[in-house]
Amino acid sequence: MKRGLAAIEYENFGEASDYFQKIVELDIKLPETFYFHYGRIRYNMGELEDAYAYFQNYLNITGSDGKYAIEADYKMKKIEENLLFRQYTEDD
Repeated sequence: MKRGLAAIEYENFGEASDYFQKIVELDIKLPETFYFHYGRIRYNMGELEDAYAYFQNYLNITGSDGKYAIEADYKMKKIEENLLFRQYTEDD
């Protein structure tokens, strides 16, 4: 996970996503922060539905006491706004 986090720091989200996907494929118990960080990756790649699901998983595990709970909640609200805007503009 360290390499994926380093890729995030350099805003290389494609590379970070590759690292995180490999971790998912290991089929191991993942640390709670994994879900938040993978949500960040997907968010920055424009994969908003995936990002939302990862942030939701993070919050389901940690509740409002999680280290990144405020940021995850904020990003989820931004995603909801974005998806509503998309739906509104597509209906026109």
